[in-house]
Amino acid sequence: MGRFLRRVHAHQVTALGPGAALSPAATAALGARAVNLGSALGRTRGLFETIQARTVDNGAPVQVVVGADLVNAALNDVLIATVKMVQDSLADAPPDLSQDVSARGLTLVGGHARLNDLAELIASNTGVEVKVADEPDLVVIRGLQLCLDEMSSLHALFRDADL
Repeated sequence: MGRFLRRVHAHQVTALGPGAALSPAATAALGARAVNLGSALGRTRGLFETIQARTVDNGAPVQVVVGADLVNAALNDVLIATVKMVQDSLADAPPDLSQDVSARGLTLVGGHARLNDLAELIASNTGVEVKVADEPDLVVIRGLQLCLDEMSSLHALFRDADL
């Protein structure tokens, strides 16, 4: 469980009372719904979602209310680190890559890219156009699938290469 989800989970368990803990399924649901509440620019302030869950200690059904303010606070460290990494990567990029990024922009992939307003946050902190890939959480696995589909031609390419 990431730092973000641990923080949200700990807050909710504290709200449930001593000895209570959310089941793994409830924690996963909490994380999925929390991402919908999050905004890299804090534009979801005041929103709440209620999640049906069960406690680990006795399996009792509970309603967990998650607020966007908690989610956004939990995301803050992750967002600061993400923006810094992008800035550092752009600063360290070779000139030809920098020109490509300036001309074409960046495309966000992975589950992190689904966070509301992340592209806008990165764009405003880097001066580079940023967009989110279609189905960003599936991009890497689709790329792997394409590599596996082409494995025979890739194998021949690497076998014949001078290393």
